[in-house]
Amino acid sequence: MPRNAMIPLNAIRAYEATIRLGSVKAAAKELCVTEGAISRQIKKLENVLELSLARRDQHKIAATAVGNKLAQNLTTALDLVDQAVSEAQNKHTRIRLQVAPSFAIRWLMPRLEQLHQCLPLLDIRVTTTLLDNQFDQYSFDVGIIYGDGKWPNLNTTKLSNEYLLPVVSSNTSTQAVRNFQELTFLHTTVDQRDWKLWVKKSKHDQSVALTGPTFETLDLAVRAAENGFGISLGDLSLIHDNIRANSLKTPFGPMIKTGRGYYLVHEPNHLCGGAINDFKRWLQPQSPIERIDAEAIAQSMGINLISATS
Repeated sequence: MPRNAMIPLNAIRAYEATIRLGSVKAAAKELCVTEGAISRQIKKLENVLELSLARRDQHKIAATAVGNKLAQNLTTALDLVDQAVSEAQNKHTRIRLQVAPSFAIRWLMPRLEQLHQCLPLLDIRVTTTLLDNQFDQYSFDVGIIYGDGKWPNLNTTKLSNEYLLPVVSSNTSTQAVRNFQELTFLHTTVDQRDWKLWVKKSKHDQSVALTGPTFETLDLAVRAAENGFGISLGDLSLIHDNIRANSLKTPFGPMIKTGRGYYLVHEPNHLCGGAINDFKRWLQPQSPIERIDAEAIAQSMGINLISATS
């Protein structure tokens, strides 16, 4: 379709706002028009495109399958229009950042003030998602996600290696962790894969029950350990600050390098590329992969560093 085709821009804005906000009333308030005007614009867009974009009943409106995809793309496109205007006016540049919860809480949040000081015109919208190994490229411009770095069609920059080691509250006595089989093990997956990997690599008895609760994120499990409830595996890249601050300690080794980690990801040639590159230039020198020497830290703790693949 030619760019100068009869695309009703007001109808596009009306439809996008309605689906994003969830109601005609909210869209009318945002766009400063009447609810009737919003409804007429949506109907006009459907007629022009010859598509059914919305399902209506007496109380609410919802997107059809094709309408939902269109609305997602329109939100991205309109955000880029707003950003282009802001850049032309030398105003704040906005990027939408998807972050794995544990990385956000343990690493990014304590450094947001530093980010703002270095990039005062960068308006960064941070959203955490529990799908921490999948990037939602329709809703976000850039992501910090967990995995092995293999995401087809995305640019990736490694920010950390995952090093798992046991951690407990700094107030936990040596006596309390002496009997390995009687510990309360804190997990982040129902299948207990991290603790099973650690037990296997540490040469402990693999018949140990590993009894204990499961938490939704690594951060929650580590917080429970910080508060004296059991023993958790922590990722050195995310908890090094806590170990240095003496809110956590490692009762025994080894430390396991899993071969996974956190990555910055985004689509190639993204229209927010300038802002993403500014963020990347700030992020890389600060990142755990640049700042943490796991081998030296393991030696200082008197524990071994073992690769999960060895």
